[in-house]
Amino acid sequence: MMVPVSDETAAVEIPADDPRAVELVLAVHGGDADAIRRLLAEDPRLARAGLVDRKGGFRSLLHLVADWPGYFPNGPQIVHLLIEASRGMSWTALPP
Repeated sequence: MMVPVSDETAAVEIPADDPRAVELVLAVHGGDADAIRRLLAEDPRLARAGLVDRKGGFRSLLHLVADWPGYFPNGPQIVHLLIEASRGMSWTALPP
């Protein structure tokens, strides 16, 4: 569960099968920094988005970048984009 510090910085929970989530996963795993940059420009809250699977599992985009097999193309650049885009946003992840 996400607890936003303010409404302006609320984290977004996106079902993992939502088209935005699929596009984000493909962009991260494909190292498409331009697509990540475009998606963040369209909705800056995506920098703190969580992808939620059918079982309720939660993964942030930073989780995706660090996911198995452990390195995706442009991983460091994508992490930098996510950190820069989330600057000034705060939220606390609480256990379920």
